[in-house]
Amino acid sequence: MVKKEKNIITGIDIGTKEIKLVVAEKKKDSVIILDLKKTASKGIRKGKIVDSPPVVESIRKVLDESERNLGFPIESAYVAYGGHFIKEYERKVELNLDSKRRRIVFSDIKEAMNLALEDVESIGNVIHAFSIDYGVDNEWGIENPIGREASLLKMHLFVLEGNKEEIEIASSCAERAGLKVKGIFHKSVISPFGCFSSKPDELVLYVDLGAGTTTASLLKGTKVLNVDIYPVGGSHITSDLSYILRIPLEKSEALKKIVSINEPEENLDDELEFEVNGEKIVCRVGDVVEIIKHRIEELFIDLILNDLQRKKSLDYPSFSKIVISGGVSKMQGLPTFIQNLCGIPVEIGLPALDMPENERGSDNVSIAGLINYTIFKEAHPYAILNSCIGGGAISFDEEDPVFNSSIAEKVRKAKQKRFKGQQVKKVIATFKKVIKELF
Repeated sequence: MVKKEKNIITGIDIGTKEIKLVVAEKKKDSVIILDLKKTASKGIRKGKIVDSPPVVESIRKVLDESERNLGFPIESAYVAYGGHFIKEYERKVELNLDSKRRRIVFSDIKEAMNLALEDVESIGNVIHAFSIDYGVDNEWGIENPIGREASLLKMHLFVLEGNKEEIEIASSCAERAGLKVKGIFHKSVISPFGCFSSKPDELVLYVDLGAGTTTASLLKGTKVLNVDIYPVGGSHITSDLSYILRIPLEKSEALKKIVSINEPEENLDDELEFEVNGEKIVCRVGDVVEIIKHRIEELFIDLILNDLQRKKSLDYPSFSKIVISGGVSKMQGLPTFIQNLCGIPVEIGLPALDMPENERGSDNVSIAGLINYTIFKEAHPYAILNSCIGGGAISFDEEDPVFNSSIAEKVRKAKQKRFKGQQVKKVIATFKKVIKELF
């Protein structure tokens, strides 16, 4: 059975530890996850693709597995990447309508958006653009100005610009795997939508702790106010343990999972024993805890909260809560430790989507966010714009923006031919089986 492309949302999440592919079907009042495939990443360091061929091969692998499982070809997808070379800034603009007051229409929103970005030199690198606030005449705080009568439309815009090389490599990898790229998303933006749990006026810090990078995104309701990405993640904690305790990385990874960062004081002098190349190694629980604590303190206090205070002049108590997600968030005792460290309520973010039973952990928040963000963007075109990548101006879902590639087209044609061949072979095999049973 061939699915209608317009009802299917496919996303590729390119991570340091794993590459994931999700296929969802959008229905009238719900979203159904049809398939979720993942494979170990190769060629990615700290969220950046440093070797393309292994990434292309990994995408092809999950794509082929999903197509075999679903029984129909997947031709296009949104791509989420986590490169740490980003630039964010704000723009304010005023658009004079007519001399007489009139109702604001959608084309006014589009004109104001493009006016706000007309002085951006690298417009082609803009990944995300959001309306922080709208104003009509002298009144600010308008959620959706369409239909309001005014002579002046005002807009406060948040813009996220990516690194041209990182964007091109990420999209190229998907194309070479045989996919049309419908859009490029940055993980710092989509992750909060994957575990969104705040009220409209709540100021919430969403921190996604990955293997190679950590993203920190400040949102007020669904409005993105600030994003930061740090080339620090779970692999660095593993490396710290390995270097200081002089043990192999695989042993460090195991220690990170079995020791709670909030071990009771009476347990700190307990010894952990294991063998390395036939030699017995002993280390204290307290030493493991101290090493992990030092890295977490550096990340949250010295980097994330310090940057927010410097850039936004925000005191920590002004946050309603911190929501943590990503593979590192599964570390025992981490929410309690961060809460005591920062003095802010902390909770673990879980996918705000009906995921398969064994995929409902905090490590799948970004993949859920990819789907939720796409749907939210379609429903709120006045609040979230498509990226400018591949063109010179903002678009509003009037057409599906794609990155046309001759390489991708060749791969897609070859894949379609192979897929049809597999379908024919399947029919012949079924026919032979029926004939055999009859005679």
